[in-house]
Amino acid sequence: MSTNWTNRARQICEVHSQEDFCSRWGVEELVGENAAYVFNNAPHRGKLTARDAQRDHVRELLGRAGFEELAYGEFPDRGADEGYSWVLIFKTIDQVDVDRIHDLCQEVFGSEIGWDDSQDGIDVGG
Repeated sequence: MSTNWTNRARQICEVHSQEDFCSRWGVEELVGENAAYVFNNAPHRGKLTARDAQRDHVRELLGRAGFEELAYGEFPDRGADEGYSWVLIFKTIDQVDVDRIHDLCQEVFGSEIGWDDSQDGIDVGG
């Protein structure tokens, strides 16, 4: 039976949005599924486009590092808070991949990407 990754991303996002909101972002392994996900609940009051810029940069950075994106999801999917929380699921091989995804995301979420006009690239290493 194949996984519907899009539905899975939305379900994971809903859980983090409703039950783990205080964790602003994180990377977690989907044990036994050769996948990991990045989630973001960070409030970007005053500059809502920062969330989108950071998400897009995570996507680009992980893609350049060779990680295949399996799905994207947001929660809630309508209303004033539409898309407040998001999840990206990526294919992984082992824990080393999960740790590498975390390190790359930490660079993005710890940066000024989305907050200023500078979009300096982050080295994906190898």
